[in-house]
Amino acid sequence: MLRALGHPASFFGLLIGYLLAVLVHRTAQQVAARMLGDRSLRTTGHPIATYVDPFGAVAAALGGIGWGESFTVTLRSRGRRAIALLAGPVAVAALAAAALIGFRAAGGAQLIVAQLTPGDVIGGVDLVSTGQTILLCAGLEAAGMAVLGLVPLPPLTGWRVLSLFMRETHGWQRTRIALEDRNIGVAILLVLLVLPIGPGGPLLVRLLNVIVGAVLRAVFG
Repeated sequence: MLRALGHPASFFGLLIGYLLAVLVHRTAQQVAARMLGDRSLRTTGHPIATYVDPFGAVAAALGGIGWGESFTVTLRSRGRRAIALLAGPVAVAALAAAALIGFRAAGGAQLIVAQLTPGDVIGGVDLVSTGQTILLCAGLEAAGMAVLGLVPLPPLTGWRVLSLFMRETHGWQRTRIALEDRNIGVAILLVLLVLPIGPGGPLLVRLLNVIVGAVLRAVFG
């Protein structure tokens, strides 16, 4: 995201996309958990700062794509907990779709949406319209975060869903302690999102580009 500082509209769009995705992700999980019967949700009005994962914010700042805090679901049913957790990435994907549809409604070319990926905008882009630039960057940022959230590494939603259905074997416990308690999972994410590994930039950003690009080409191509 910081690489887009030379393109103010792109930077603003990426920042807005990141903050909205963080807010929508956790809010959707809270709402889904309540709808599925979680009665432990007593408080409201949490500040947005509690929704931001510090490491996720660092990843967004340095690598362009980050993550936010997931909500702790206390439902007894593993299936319902999984649904509540997955509501986060699904809602962020809907946010991305809304922003990109807004880009098209504002006169943005369909070909641009079909060709660009999150990795193409995290360094900034130059479009004729400031509004179009903001909507495009916000949409692609949210799209990247929606897919990233499904990666099975802590503290992402994909990992939390995977953990629900893993047997508590000794090997799994050792893996979970290493990745969660020792923050090795976070370290792996930061390396894969920030450091260029081989040609084409960070490995995980390239993977997100492939997945998001394929979806956008199917929808807008």
